[in-house]
Amino acid sequence: MISKLTLVNKRRNKLPKQINLRVTGKHKMHCAGCENTVEFILSQIPEVEHVAADHKTQKITVSLKSDRVELQQLQSELEYAGYQVEPSQ
Repeated sequence: MISKLTLVNKRRNKLPKQINLRVTGKHKMHCAGCENTVEFILSQIPEVEHVAADHKTQKITVSLKSDRVELQQLQSELEYAGYQVEPSQ
């Protein structure tokens, strides 16, 4: 299992070019509409290149243009929509 420290650059608290997240909170993705919502929310962040969400596995893959995005920013955007996420493999 990959730890949070493995996913986050220790020196600058920045993310690698791709990060995998998992929905862990009470509110889950239920359908393609939920996937679209998650993808839309994260795609509005300027440094995000591509987002793929899967309601069946509760996984979200985020491809980044650079390492200027912090994990906390991704989590915050999704928490505003009711989704709690954490890094996953």
